[in-house]
Amino acid sequence: MVSINTNISSLIAQNSLRNSTSKLNNTIEQMTTGYKINHAKDNAANYSIAVDMSTKIGAYDVAEENCAMALDLVNTANEALDLIADKYLRIRALKEQFDNGTYDNISRETIENEAKVIFKEIQRIVLSTEYNGKKLFGNWDLNTPDADYKDSIFNFQIGIDQTNLSQITITTSNQELVAWTIINAADITTPLNGLDIDFWDELLTCITQKQTELGAVQNRLESALEAICTQRENLISSRSTLKDADIAKVSSEYIKQQILQQASATLLATANQSPSIALQLI
Repeated sequence: MVSINTNISSLIAQNSLRNSTSKLNNTIEQMTTGYKINHAKDNAANYSIAVDMSTKIGAYDVAEENCAMALDLVNTANEALDLIADKYLRIRALKEQFDNGTYDNISRETIENEAKVIFKEIQRIVLSTEYNGKKLFGNWDLNTPDADYKDSIFNFQIGIDQTNLSQITITTSNQELVAWTIINAADITTPLNGLDIDFWDELLTCITQKQTELGAVQNRLESALEAICTQRENLISSRSTLKDADIAKVSSEYIKQQILQQASATLLATANQSPSIALQLI
């Protein structure tokens, strides 16, 4: 039937043109963004899963930074303890030299003065060692040595939740070391003449024990960092499988829809001319 008011062919061609244009726009978006899921309407279930994965990936990024900073803090404390241990070893050596009867009073005084200078340097290291403004060997006021002493305690957030499995708590300070180095320092006027070798050995043992403790924490943090990186990479891979577009497949779909769009446009132009046939019947 030839009709002027209703052009069924034109309506079919318009609908086909609209569908192919919509799909063509969708493939263009996928190719330009690299994602096959750009909106919830593309795939509601997978969109929700991908958003959850992205949230966790972001959380693992922060956990990785936290873990790396925690390692830096522990390394700072351990390296400072290395310096302190080396200087206490020197004082211990000076004590052995001081006790040797071959030295006169002037030589012994010179040895004693060197020990005092080294001891002052140990005090400086203990007082000044910090990380990001936080003291690593306790908090106190040197001008009021009798004030309450507070250990340097740190809680590291190395996971993506608030459970104990995501946190590590450590103490970088050692109360015995601080007590003899800072609080009781006023009583140590002659570190070589007033204190025996066993005293310095005890302090060195104290330092070694703290270094062993911090070394174990370093191993935990390195293991945690490796686990975080592995979990993060697996999540990124899973999200890629779920969300990333297969460009080869999308480009083929793009060509297909482009051809359909051009064909629909051509047929629409032809269909729009169909009612003019009625003029030939008049």
